[in-house]
Amino acid sequence: MDRDALRDYAASGGRLWQQGRRKEAVKVFRNLVALDETLHYGHAGLGAAALERGDLVEAEGYLRRAAACGVADEMVFVNLGEVLVRSGRVDEGREMLEKAPGSVRAKGILEAL
Repeated sequence: MDRDALRDYAASGGRLWQQGRRKEAVKVFRNLVALDETLHYGHAGLGAAALERGDLVEAEGYLRRAAACGVADEMVFVNLGEVLVRSGRVDEGREMLEKAPGSVRAKGILEAL
């Protein structure tokens, strides 16, 4: 698959996630990582799924890999920030949340701190 096809596939995973079809979305995210682990989409999706399940260790791993892909994705920063805050690493979490100035969720978490 070329990069455009992978982005389209990632978008389908995002739509499934938004529709509440979590299991199907996770399959797409796993496939994305298997197809091209240098793209952040699959890691970001798997990190969000792990965060939703409350698996902070797994979520952090996936979200750090997503962030390391070099894409400034605010949702990755917000999710990683939340993971770090919930893990007791508030200062590090705050740094991540501040990288997402357009996110209402990030602002809410920062205000709560």
